Amino acid sequence: MTMRLQMWPGVLLSALLVAALMMLAVACGSGTQTDEQTTTSSTTETTTDAAPEVGNRVGNLAPDFSVTTTDGVTRSLTDFKQANQPVVVYFFASW
Repeated sequence: MTMRLQMWPGVLLSALLVAALMMLAVACGSGTQTDEQTTTSSTTETTTDAAPEVGNRVGNLAPDFSVTTTDGVTRSLTDFKQANQPVVVYFFASW
């Protein structure tokens, strides 16, 4: 009986983690385009070979920014773009 009670925190934590991952997957997949947006973007892409816009929408380039690392080195997004390195931006806050 005590073994079952000791397992509950782990089971509950696992269930919450799975639920959070499922909500994240649903939220990431909900950015679908309407037919009008799809038609407009496909005709624009075929007629011009312009670079993607800078912005915060899907398909846009990330705006350039710079940060200071914990070592005191200032890094910018263009540093990684020029080196052709992938970038993962991880925002963290503890409050």
